[in-house]
Amino acid sequence: MEIRTLNPQLRERLARLVRDPVLWMEVFLQIRAKDGTVVPFRLNRFQKELAQGVARALVETGRAFFVIIKGRQLGISTVCRGLAIWRALNFPGQQCVTAAHEDSLVRQNMVLIREMLDRLDRSILPYPIPNIASDSRIFWQRNGSAIMPRLPAGKSEGRGLPVHFLHCTEVDFFDSIQSGCWSRFLGGILPALPRRGAIFIVESTCQGRGALYDLYLQSLAPQSEWRHLFFPWWKEEQYRSTVDQELTEQEAALQEQHRLDRQQINFWASYARQCGTVNALREYPFCIEDAFTVAGSRGLIPHALVEEAMARPPVPDQEREPLIIGIDPSRLRDATGLAVRQGKNILAIEEIPPLGDVTELAQFVASRIQDRKNALVNCDSGGLGGPFIDVLQKTLRRFVTPVDFGSRADEEKKFFNRRAELYGALRKWLVEGGKLPYHAGLARELSSIEVNRRREGRMLLEPKHSLAKSPNLADACALTMTLDNYLSRNALHKTISVKQRHEVRL
Repeated sequence: MEIRTLNPQLRERLARLVRDPVLWMEVFLQIRAKDGTVVPFRLNRFQKELAQGVARALVETGRAFFVIIKGRQLGISTVCRGLAIWRALNFPGQQCVTAAHEDSLVRQNMVLIREMLDRLDRSILPYPIPNIASDSRIFWQRNGSAIMPRLPAGKSEGRGLPVHFLHCTEVDFFDSIQSGCWSRFLGGILPALPRRGAIFIVESTCQGRGALYDLYLQSLAPQSEWRHLFFPWWKEEQYRSTVDQELTEQEAALQEQHRLDRQQINFWASYARQCGTVNALREYPFCIEDAFTVAGSRGLIPHALVEEAMARPPVPDQEREPLIIGIDPSRLRDATGLAVRQGKNILAIEEIPPLGDVTELAQFVASRIQDRKNALVNCDSGGLGGPFIDVLQKTLRRFVTPVDFGSRADEEKKFFNRRAELYGALRKWLVEGGKLPYHAGLARELSSIEVNRRREGRMLLEPKHSLAKSPNLADACALTMTLDNYLSRNALHKTISVKQRHEVRL
């Protein structure tokens, strides 16, 4: 395409058209509708929001990294194909990649891209026909751009050529190929994305707290280049049902909460009764929390509560509150969790990688907290906690309070053991306005804590060994809750010196 050979007025109009992906796709592209007819590509509200967001991010920061949380069949994959074509045709030397976990999905994407190219309107601008157009590669020799499919191939992915546009679909299923497949793919492809002009779009049907959830947490971090978009299914007119049916109590509550009309809730209720409530929430979530928490419906601390606590500003006037440090020492290959709380603020958290032995670990932890001389130090005494506490006390030259998660709770009528009691206190602290520092790992751990069952009305949590990752940071935060009427004050009086007792105002 040679815009510079045209007259100045037309050249400016076409340059403006090329810079606007929404307008460009609606002018040049055609798609096959669900009824099989070929129609001009008219973007829906979600497709426009994504395309406009990409263009805006490229102008503002030079890169567009998006995590898409959505219901099914909203056309996100279609607009990503259109964006790949827009990029390849209008910007020289673009390497555009579409990736999925299955070969059939990758091939289907390439077939649909080729069909869009075959129907490209070349009457306005003489876009070149690809020199190579196969299931494995679409290449234009004239401008050096290409569109290629990819299956996750590990850390070698992306080496050799830069990747300017990357669309990854169904990322929550990447690990079904092999455990850790997504993280290896991501680690290999990120260095291939240039500092300016890169577009990276990730979307998937959510499968609980998987790859999409991790990227969503990254998007919440201050100064993160990732941005997230949530597309509610009910804002599309196609998701309605005229088949009236009696609503359950849950369905009626969802209708009222999200202000849906009867046809919208009828659609969701019909799908839920055919495929199950869990699948309905995964594929047609009402909110972001639905998409990520349905796999663990017994979660003690809702994701929305964690997100809210991390977004809060620090609570003022907490300087006179006791300073409490929680330590969950590592076991074997686990990391050690460290948290510092003062009143309504958790001031700091740290994940310490495994070290050589207990002595080395205790001395390192002591070096991290020795400046906080007036703090009460609580440590998990299970596993290697006993030897760790002995070394830590000798190094710090002050008492460290051992806390046995498996021991009897102070409030025996409500909690089965001390661990459930401390997590109950942590949840209450968050509800009452506690401030958490932003940390993606901590958010993931807190949201993964589930209620196992209730024995005689007492709460018991799922054991740590049943979780994908030991919640060391979450445990450390829970260990800081021991002065909020959850650890026996009589026991503390016996173990804390008079000076410490005065400083923590027992």
